[in-house]
Amino acid sequence: MKKHLALALACMLLLFAMPLAQAETDFAALSQELGVDLTKPAKVVMWMVTGSVPEDMDLVMEKVNEKLQADFNTTLEVHHIGFDSEMTTKYRLLLSGAEQVDIIQGSAVFFSNFVSTGAYRALDEYLPKYAPDIWAKHTPDVWQQASYKGEIYAIPSLQQMYNPYGFFYRKDLLEKYGCEPITDFETLEAYLTTVAENEPEMMAFNTCGDEIDYIRRMMEAYCKFDIVNDNQPVAYTTASQDLDNVFFFAETPEFKSFCEMMKRWKDKGFWSRSVLSANVWSATNLQEGLSAVGIRLIGDYEGTEYFTRCPDIEGAELDFFDWPTYEGVFHYAPRMGDASAFPACGGDLARTLLVYNALLTDREYYMLMQYGIEGRNYIDDNGVCRLPEGVTEENNGYKPGAAGFWPLSNSEFYLRREPSWDKMEELNAYYDSIATPDKLASFVLDTSEITSELAALEEVNNQYLTPLMFGMIDNVDEGIANYIAQAKRVGADRVLETVKAQLGEYAKELEE
Repeated sequence: MKKHLALALACMLLLFAMPLAQAETDFAALSQELGVDLTKPAKVVMWMVTGSVPEDMDLVMEKVNEKLQADFNTTLEVHHIGFDSEMTTKYRLLLSGAEQVDIIQGSAVFFSNFVSTGAYRALDEYLPKYAPDIWAKHTPDVWQQASYKGEIYAIPSLQQMYNPYGFFYRKDLLEKYGCEPITDFETLEAYLTTVAENEPEMMAFNTCGDEIDYIRRMMEAYCKFDIVNDNQPVAYTTASQDLDNVFFFAETPEFKSFCEMMKRWKDKGFWSRSVLSANVWSATNLQEGLSAVGIRLIGDYEGTEYFTRCPDIEGAELDFFDWPTYEGVFHYAPRMGDASAFPACGGDLARTLLVYNALLTDREYYMLMQYGIEGRNYIDDNGVCRLPEGVTEENNGYKPGAAGFWPLSNSEFYLRREPSWDKMEELNAYYDSIATPDKLASFVLDTSEITSELAALEEVNNQYLTPLMFGMIDNVDEGIANYIAQAKRVGADRVLETVKAQLGEYAKELEE
């Protein structure tokens, strides 16, 4: 009897041990197949930049990790850096090596700032083997955007983005007062003047000092300029990207004309006298009926994000004065606008890339990360993203894009949203017809030799340029001259010459 019991017990123990042994065997075989040791559990740590974290984040990541554990014996730990004044400082601290960081947002500005410091790992030898699906989907010019000195240091998103900037405006008010359609800044000013004279409950252009980056984009559109690199504030070229023609924007007649227009708009009362200390953006004020226009980018492929949800006013209807049409120049958003890099303080790069490849190219992972739990956060209705019964835009615990996984975007799995703006398809077709390659998309500015000048220029711009661009300086000529003098005092010329020199070398590489 004892022998029988012992045999039965041994069989039971063997039976219970079989799934574990089988799992170990599977991971051992997979490790041999992939060339990555997956036999021991591991954790991949990812940091992304976003404004807030959705309520259902933990529920979604629980399901993601169930699948990752089964597929790669790995879990993914996600953290977020908020959009705030300390964002760059926090980002730099994460790259210091004090803790494990395997994946981090490596989008254009971050990439340009940190790739030359050795903070990111080169990926060339790893991508074809451990991220083969991503490697095959990107064209050589996209990989060039993610390169520095001939080596690849980031993975751009797989989403082709249009995302034009411009002015949203109240079409119903335009028609109410018989204004001409808005096709340029002159017809825009005529509309704003009419609103200012006839709509006392709102401001024509209720903007704020926090919106200075959008005002800069507006200046670029008005002047038909293109900034050479966002990591420096002085060197510009033409919208058509004549790389042999690089200049300090403030020394041009176009910039003077822009400042004169902004002074005129301020004098007409288009915005508050306390605009520089205000912090509510024009698009928000438009939505709340407190502005006749708002600067914004379209936001998504269909124009759904803004057109169908703003403004929350009965009878209101929006239209869009887009700047690429005004300029006659359009480049698709650089893929490095959303990208991930892989810090030197990370763990096993091969395993990390296996996981990242799956997150970006496996539909089951992708839908979880981007849209949440089907039936709870969304319904895939033949390629259209719909909300489950009882779920609204306001109470959805995991709205599309809310988790900030922009670098993990992939056009192949994109769900359209409805209702769409009826002009978006036509506008995108027009962009396709005029689109030209973005010559500056792959240009990475090495700022290591001009760090102090850039920091000083930031202070000068805050003190002298921002008031000038909001029309808050009484004498435009004196204001421009003062700004130029202050900028040159802290090294604007050195920054300009540095950009010219590096851009010249870059232009030669493009021609080869």
